[in-house]
Amino acid sequence: MSDEDYSIQPEHIFKKVIWRSTLAVGETLEQFTTWTITGIAAILALLVSNLDSVSKIVSAAGLRSAVILFTLSLLAGVISKQLGMAVTNGLKTLNNVENLLNSEQGKRLMSEMKIEPRQLVLEMAEPFLWPFRLSAEEAAGGAYPTTSQPTNSSFDCSAFRSM
Repeated sequence: MSDEDYSIQPEHIFKKVIWRSTLAVGETLEQFTTWTITGIAAILALLVSNLDSVSKIVSAAGLRSAVILFTLSLLAGVISKQLGMAVTNGLKTLNNVENLLNSEQGKRLMSEMKIEPRQLVLEMAEPFLWPFRLSAEEAAGGAYPTTSQPTNSSFDCSAFRSM
C-alpha cells in the first residue's frame, strides 16, 4: 500500500505525539536497566569472590542455580539495554530528520534530489543488517532492485558491503 497520494490528517499528528511520547520513556528505562545491570554484576562478583563463605550457608545446587540465574539476568539486562539504546537513538534520529525535512533547507534538498525518496530509503538501508534493511525495504514498497540500474545518487554503499 502506497501513501504517496495521502496528506497528513489531524489524527496522524495526534498518533505521532502519543507514540513518540510513549517511546520517549525508553530513555528512562534504559538508565534504570544500566543501574540494574550494575547491581546484578556487583552481586555476582561478590558471590563468586566469596564462594567459600557462601558455600557454608547455601547448598552447592542453590549456589549453582543462583549463579546461573544471575548470569541469565545479566544477559537479559544487556539485551534490554541494547534495545533501549536503539529505541532512544532511533527516536532522536526520527525527530532530527523530521525537523530537517520541515526546514527551508530540507525542502530545498528534497526539491534538488535526483532520485525518488523511496530509492533513497533503500540506498540508506544498504549497509545495515537484515532486520533494519528488511523493514526499510517494506516501508519503501519493495525489495532493492536486483538489476544494476544507474542512479544519479552520489552515495555509494559498496564500501560498507565488504565490512
